[in-house]
Amino acid sequence: MCNIAKMTVLIFFLFAVINCSHTKKTSELKDTVENKGLIKINIDSLDTENPLTFSSVFRSYKLVPLETNDKCLIGQVDHIKVFNDTIYILDSFSAKALFAFDENGNFIRKIGRLGKGPGEYLKPLSFTIDVAKKQIQLWDGHKIIVFSLGGGYIKELKIRDGLFVRCIETLNGITYLNHDPFKGRAQSHLLSSVDREGRALNQWLPSENYIKGFKQPMKTSNLFCKTLHDIKFMQPFLDTIFSIHNNTVKPYMAFSTKNKLTPDDIGEMNRIKDPFMLAKQYWKCKKFLGVRDYVENQDLTMFLYQNNGRTHTLFYFPDKSKIVCTKYEIFDDLTHIDGYRRFFTGYKNYFVSAFDHSGEKLDQLIKNIENKTLIIGPVDNCRFETINSTSNPVVVYYECRKDLAPQQKNID
Repeated sequence: MCNIAKMTVLIFFLFAVINCSHTKKTSELKDTVENKGLIKINIDSLDTENPLTFSSVFRSYKLVPLETNDKCLIGQVDHIKVFNDTIYILDSFSAKALFAFDENGNFIRKIGRLGKGPGEYLKPLSFTIDVAKKQIQLWDGHKIIVFSLGGGYIKELKIRDGLFVRCIETLNGITYLNHDPFKGRAQSHLLSSVDREGRALNQWLPSENYIKGFKQPMKTSNLFCKTLHDIKFMQPFLDTIFSIHNNTVKPYMAFSTKNKLTPDDIGEMNRIKDPFMLAKQYWKCKKFLGVRDYVENQDLTMFLYQNNGRTHTLFYFPDKSKIVCTKYEIFDDLTHIDGYRRFFTGYKNYFVSAFDHSGEKLDQLIKNIENKTLIIGPVDNCRFETINSTSNPVVVYYECRKDLAPQQKNID
């Protein structure tokens, strides 16, 4: 496994480490609205012995190779959003830029540029699309920069000093901020909101109710998932996924288990100073280590969770009120690409992922096309003729089923 892949694995273990033993139970949360439709999942009761493959939950897939030229060189995909068939790719650490491509992968433009002036950024960490205004909001570590979809600079929104924000999402004119409780002074809440002028509106989830003594720094991926109707929010230390809508936060899905981390577990982790040794401790841990990588569209919900030293993939079909779960991470028998698969967003009836240079996934894809393990059509053949190991990533859309494939066992 290459160094980038190792670091990717370590990062994900660094943020999925705390479970419901370190939070107040959902019914005790004073700063949320009760949700009578709360979905409750007992991790201990799930059947995790069933084999499950991508073809069980995805009907098909389509590949979109991104154009490669000197204006849009991408090392690693950190976030993807799709709006009106335009693909927006954020590379936070290699290119340090936000790029736009059309539905066929043709490069359109770069949004903003590096620098310290108006409309310029130094460290783009997160972005969102204000659908109503048709604007892009990009978080730069200290400010939100607003661009038009055409890439024109509009304005900057200053966020008050001392609030370290990790990622942002917007819906109906309100932008929601996720705060890092380990940087700077103690954060009072994990989630807050501002209007389109950057004025503070509300805050939720007091950090002291959820951290419970864990003192290790964390690196996280995007913790928001925007759907057609709301935003889902998940956060290390929570046993609950929350629904955000119209400046209101309420629990959507809650998890319970007897296999909880104890204060002694937390104390042992806090004593570890080396990040690699800390990640090794997580590998050895047999407790429930929380939920990560949540994604949803109108047909399907998917996320991963750690328990008993294994990574499980859980699928929820809302129309059928059906839950299925795997023993390990699910195997992609459609593209035959090995290793961890991150889904960045749901779009229409698809889940959107990418094959980039992390974990050598792009190289695997090229090899599978060459040896015909993965069959592509004549149109795709033309688009893949120039793809090589230094090319830009390939975006992949997986079409979701509305129910589990008939040959699989149902778990109600």
